[in-house]
Order: sequence, then structure tokens, then C-alpha cells
Amino acid sequence: MIRRSTKPPAHGLTMLEIIIVLIVVAAAASLITLRLTSQEDTLFLRRFILTLQRSRIQAMETGATGSVALLKGGAAYVRDTNEEAREIPENVMIWPVGNEDAESSMDQTIAIRFYTDGSARILATDQPEARITDLDVVFNERRIYRVSFHPLDGIRCRRVRSDEEVSS
Repeated sequence: MIRRSTKPPAHGLTMLEIIIVLIVVAAAASLITLRLTSQEDTLFLRRFILTLQRSRIQAMETGATGSVALLKGGAAYVRDTNEEAREIPENVMIWPVGNEDAESSMDQTIAIRFYTDGSARILATDQPEARITDLDVVFNERRIYRVSFHPLDGIRCRRVRSDEEVSS
């Protein structure tokens, strides 16, 4: 005797299949988000470096000092007083190297002054006599880039690998 099943055939997805699809979709979304965030950070860093380079070149060509100011609170930077301030993203912090208290540097105005010989000097309002030659640009409190100023080499930017290198 042949038995026939009284259950109708199953249509649809099992719970395991749904979970696997959700995991794949979540992984793809996180990769896309990470990629877009990284591109935005790179774009900001390039624009910031370009602004510094333009100010340096202008100082060398015109024979008058040029400057870029990081405004109080670290929310914006401006090349000259007659230009509109450019916003610094919320996930970015910029402070002078050698300043042990990075949080306090966010509450001051930092000026990068370029001279006719191509040299630069970074002036912080709470350390007017300090000789600061580098800036750290930090993304998401993890990725750190060091911006260095040199009269002959110009402006250089390199990635710093760890917090130990930043504090040196």
C-alpha cells in the first residue's frame, strides 16, 4: 500500500535561509558604508592639504605672509580673513603635535602662518611662544595623519600607525 502525504508542499524560505540572507546584506552594507566614509575622509584631508599648499605658495609668490586658521572649537578652518570658513567634519580632530592635552587644543584658535621663504610656523593661542612644526589630523579617533611643514620640502602628510608614534 502506498501512502500519500497529507501535507501540502512547502513554499517560501526557511528561517535559516532568511538569517543567511540578512547576514550577507548586513555585511555588504557595512562594507559600503566603510568605503564611503573613507572616501569622505580622504577628500577632506586632500582639500585641507591643498588649502595649506595654496597659502604657502601665495606667500612665496607675493612676498607677504599667508595664513590658515583653525577656528575655536575645531569646527572650521579658513585660509584668509576674506574667505568663507570651511567646515571640519565631526569625526575629525586637528591639533598641534607636542600638545599633551589634545582636548584643550580644540578650545583655541590655531594659526598656521606661512612666510615668504616657504617656512611655516604654527601658533596656538595658549602657547604663543611654542615652536610647533607639525599637526595631527585624526579621523574617528583611530586613523591619524601627521602634516609636516618644511621650507624646502613643503607640506607633507603621512599616516601615523599608532598612538605611541603620535605622542613622540
